[in-house]
Amino acid sequence: MVWLLAACLEPFEHDAHDLVDLRIVGMAYVDEVATAFSWEGDDAWSAVVPSQAWTGETTCEPGTACSATVTIGDGVTTETGTLVQDAQGEVPAIGELSREDSSEGWTLSLSAPATHVTHWMAPRGDIEETGPHEALYMPPGDGIWPVVALTIDGKGGNAWTIVDVPEGDIGPALWTERRVIPVDEIPGGLDGDRWYGVIEPVDDLLGYRLVGLSERDTQVGAIFCGSEDGEWNPDTLVTRECGRDEITEQAYGVAVTARAAP
Repeated sequence: MVWLLAACLEPFEHDAHDLVDLRIVGMAYVDEVATAFSWEGDDAWSAVVPSQAWTGETTCEPGTACSATVTIGDGVTTETGTLVQDAQGEVPAIGELSREDSSEGWTLSLSAPATHVTHWMAPRGDIEETGPHEALYMPPGDGIWPVVALTIDGKGGNAWTIVDVPEGDIGPALWTERRVIPVDEIPGGLDGDRWYGVIEPVDDLLGYRLVGLSERDTQVGAIFCGSEDGEWNPDTLVTRECGRDEITEQAYGVAVTARAAP
C-alpha cells in the first residue's frame, strides 16, 4: 500500500483507528530528520526494529518545502509512504493530555494548535473521534491500553504521542503524565518519583514490565536504545524506535521518573 502523509490517509483494509498488521502510523521531520512511526503485528512492540529504507530529502529545515519516501517491511510484505512538508508546515507543540473515565468510556483530550487535527488509534478497543483533538475510547476490558494520538496540519507538520488508559484492575504500576508502566511489585514504604529496575520481557500487549524496583541508584546502563543517561522512555517500544529484545537483553537496569500512584 502507498500513502501520503501530508493531510490524510488513504483507506486501510481495517478501520484506520485500529493498529494492526504492517502500517505506517505517522511521518514527520523530527529535529530536521525524516522519521517514520511504523507498526507491525497486533501488539505495542516488535522484537526487532522493522526495517526502513528512505529516498528523497531525508533532512529538511523548518519552513522549507521537502519530501521523502520510506518503505518498511521485510521485502515480502511492505508498506510505502511519502512525507511532504511545505514551507508553511509546522510541527505542533503537544500540550496537556487528559483522560477522564465515564460510563461510556474514556474521554481523551489533547491540547494542540487549532491549525491541526488529532487522529486517535489503538491496537485494542474502539475509538470514536468527537472533536478536533478529542476522542472517546472504549477499552475491551481490564488492563493497560495504549492509545496513539497523531496530530497533523495537512502540510507535513506532524507529531505523535502515546497515552495509556488504565481500565479496572491493572495490577502494580508506576505512573507518568501519559504512560502507565507495569511492574512486578511496589516495594513497601517507598513513594518517590525516581525508580530503578530491570526491564523484563512479557509476551502481552505491552511486551514488558519493570522488576526489582528500588529508589536506590543501582547499576544503570547509560547507553542503550530508548535511554538517555539511563532514563528510559517506554514510548520508544511503541513507536518501534527500539526492538523489545534489544532493550530486555541489555544487562543493566534503567531509571524512570514516575509516581507509585495515579
